[in-house]
Formats: sequence, C-alpha cells, structure tokens
Amino acid sequence: MKILFFAYHFPPDPAVGALRPGRIVRALADRGHEVHVISSPLPGQPSVVASAGVTVERVEPWLDLRAAYARLKQRLSGRTAAPGPAPAGGDVAAWVPPERTPFWKRQFLALLWLPDDRQGWMAAALRRARALAADGFDLLYTSAPPYSVHLAGLLVRRRLRGSPWIAEYRDPWTDNPWKPDFVRTGWSDAIDRRLERMCLETPDRLVCATESVAGRFRARLENGDKVVVVRNGIDVPGSDPPDGPGNGRILYVGNLYHARDPRPFLRAFARLHSAGRLQPGTGVDFVGACSHFQGIELRAFAAELGIGELVQVHEPVPHDVCLAMMRDASVLLLLAQDQPLQVPNKLYEYFGAGRHILAIADLDGETARMLREMDGHQIAAGEDPAAIEMAIAASLEAARGGCPTGGQRKLREWSVASQMDRLVELIERGSDLRTATRRRAARQVETGNGHGPGDPS
Repeated sequence: MKILFFAYHFPPDPAVGALRPGRIVRALADRGHEVHVISSPLPGQPSVVASAGVTVERVEPWLDLRAAYARLKQRLSGRTAAPGPAPAGGDVAAWVPPERTPFWKRQFLALLWLPDDRQGWMAAALRRARALAADGFDLLYTSAPPYSVHLAGLLVRRRLRGSPWIAEYRDPWTDNPWKPDFVRTGWSDAIDRRLERMCLETPDRLVCATESVAGRFRARLENGDKVVVVRNGIDVPGSDPPDGPGNGRILYVGNLYHARDPRPFLRAFARLHSAGRLQPGTGVDFVGACSHFQGIELRAFAAELGIGELVQVHEPVPHDVCLAMMRDASVLLLLAQDQPLQVPNKLYEYFGAGRHILAIADLDGETARMLREMDGHQIAAGEDPAAIEMAIAASLEAARGGCPTGGQRKLREWSVASQMDRLVELIERGSDLRTATRRRAARQVETGNGHGPGDPS
C-alpha cells in the first residue's frame, strides 16, 4: 500500500508529538508499506530523507501573517516578540499570559491562530501534496495537532482520486482548553467549530488516542462507528521491572504549563513535612522545563514553604537518563489538571517504569480512568488539599512495600507493540474504506452533490 502521511512533528523532532507518528510510520514500513511523510523543517536535517519504505519530506513554511507580525513588532520595539502563547517546552514555564488584551489585538490574534499558528506550513504542505497526488496514493493519513494538518488533508483529499482518508486526533480540537482566550473570539470559535466538523465528517475513519475524545466525536456524528481508539502505548521494558522501594524520592518529569500547577502538591508535601510524617531522605525531584510556573520560581516557592532543601529542580536530561531516574524513584508524580479528555504521554512512560504513580488530575477524566484500570496508584483532585496529602502519604507507604504488582494484563494490552499492531491492521483494511468511499461518492452523485461534506475543492 502507498500512503501519504501528514505529520507536522516527526522524528528526530524532539517534540512529544513526534513520537506517535514516528511509531506508526515505522510499523507500516516494517509491514512492507510505502509511506511518504510531509512534515515540518528541522534544523540540521535535510529536506528529503529516504530509507527503507519511508520518504520524509520537510517543507519550509511560507511567510504567514503571524511570522510577519512578529518581525514587524520586533523591528518597531527593538526586542524579540511573538503574538500568541509561547511554544510548549523551553521557557514556556516562565511565560505568563496577558491579563487584558485590547479589542483590536484580540481580533487580529484570533485571525493569526485560526485554527492554529501553522498556517504558513499548511499552505506549503498543501502545495507539495497536490504535486505528489499525481503519482497516486492508496490512502491518506493525517495526524494532529496542529489542526492545520487536517485542513491540508481536507483540501488535498479530492486530488487522491477517491483514496480513503484516516484522520488521527491525538488531542481534542475545539474542546481543547489549551488555546488561550486572548487568541479567541466568538467568530473565530464559530469558524473553528465549522472546520472541525468538516474534518470529522469527511474522513472515512477517525483514530483517537483516548476513549474520552472518541466518545465526544461519536456523539457528534451520525456514523459514530467510524471512530476507533488506538492509544499511544506503553514501552514495555525488555529488562526486569525495578525491585525494592526505590530511592525514597518523588519524581516529576516534564514541563510545567497550562494547568499543570505543582503548587497544590508542594503545599501538601510541606504540611506532611512540618507534621513530621515524612521518612528521613524523602524528597522531590523536578526534571525538565520546571524552573517556573506562570512566572513563579519553583525553588523560591519551595523555600517559602520550608521545604527548599527537600525539593530539587533539574534541567532536562537525555531520554535514557530520564527513564533510569523513573526506575530509581519511589513515586512518580503526574500533573494532569484541567485536561479531562487527554492523557499526558508521560503517563505511558510512567507505567513502563513500573513504579507507583501519584496523579493530581481530574477525577472523572481519562487519566484517572486509566490509572484505576491499572490498579495500585493514587489519584487526587488539584483543588482538594486533604486528598493530596492522603495520596502522597499513601503513595510513599505503598512504595516502601515495593513496586505495584497489578495491571499486568493492561500493561500488555496498552503496550506500543499491541497498539501499533491494531492500528496497522486497521489501515490495512483499506479495501473496506475504499468501498465506503465509493458508495459515498455514488450517493453524492445521485443527490447532485459533487464533493464530500465540507470539501471546498
């Protein structure tokens, strides 16, 4: 099968959004399929790389409105500036959103972020895909976010002569709380909803990374059966699981942004410390872009609570070092507040590390649901200080008894290998999708509609 694959982030891009597309493409190539990937430019990487069964083409974005605005603003002010929220990672932890935005600026920023800030890349990717479409592809696969990827798929789909389209949603679109208010208006939200509806109705199959997102989409569609769930998957280690109680420390790995607020946890930890309820040697390690949260320095905040000597903040470390730290820790801290439909990819790595997990998360969200299915872990809501204290104490007590022993069946079911096998089998059933595509095209001809729902080409 010959597949055209859109993914803005793709390995060796260090963004977490590159992991899943890389795994999918490698699994397809291992099964003998030919995949042509259209992705974003990456410093130090050639524009085209071809290996066994895979061609990765990195297209340079056209100059878009957001980039032009940022350059103009920099020239006028004499300092670096960019319209809109800081990107995930890097200094995102120290970035603070503006409290007020002038009316005119909000309207303009809403245009620059419709549906996201990758409009320039979308235009370039679309142009390249249309040129490639003449060669013919058996299937189109788009993986988002960013959601400009799906718009590119929507616009190029007709050029592929009726080939099926699978659209993958790793995160929700209009239900995603991470798009800040100051780049949104009533009219831009309405357009976003319309674009999302087009990119839900037109694809032949929707692949979601969580059950919660899939449930939302099924409720909106007449044909909810076309929505399937394929999780990101757990990297099951080849070596034996860790043994013993660990090093007595609680470890957080990742960035601090959006609602991933460490302060409720640190306050609860400080109360346990002042009450003398922590064993000697107990401490907390933060690894990643964790120096600040919304402009608040983490070390200074811990010192104010009287636990400055117990809390260590480390710069990002290589991935293999990070995995080793997870296996050495006693408890792994997960911050997943205000994201009920999503699951941080870090949760899968935590599962693979085999240690007890303490999650500050939405109690009725997808993260909490998965943790309950796995057994042996603690969950507390971010707005419940007493519950967080109890969860910390229970996690440390459980860790002294060794690693959790339950959830082995789920560990196998949710493994990367199992999930990728399921997805490849779904993709290989392309003949079923092609039949559905032809039937839909025939119905459109009968009703006098020459293109698919929302297909503007």
